[in-house]
Amino acid sequence: MADTFFPGQALAMTVQTADRLFKLDSGDAALLYLYLLRHGGTAGLKWPDARLREALEGLRSLGLAPGEVPPAPEPPAPEPPPEYSIEDITQALADESSIFPALAGEVERRLGKRLCPPTCMVLPRCRSTIHCLCAAAEYKRSDRRAAGSVPKKA
Repeated sequence: MADTFFPGQALAMTVQTADRLFKLDSGDAALLYLYLLRHGGTAGLKWPDARLREALEGLRSLGLAPGEVPPAPEPPAPEPPPEYSIEDITQALADESSIFPALAGEVERRLGKRLCPPTCMVLPRCRSTIHCLCAAAEYKRSDRRAAGSVPKKA
């Protein structure tokens, strides 16, 4: 079954470029062109030097690759998640128009216990329900260890 395309997840080229690649008759050059479009450079491409050099020469002969292909740019560092206070969490739990009470309720249901606001502070950083469950359970374990109620593993 074909992958579904979503906006921003498709590569595109002009028909003239596609025709030039067809005339070159090099699958490696066509694949390298797509890789360059996608990544902006050859970093991370695990091809032998001879294969890469030959494909680059073909693309250069068509004017589709620069003389020196720069390595792919470093992706920007992800922004850290926002910090929330206990007051923020308490307010979000009371806000019926928010999805946060439902998320916290589902985590509580699956863990089989009520979550206190400090434990709920890990939930906004989570990207999925299963991640929330794991984060809340780990927080509870570390909280009990700190209180001395659960012996540490030897």
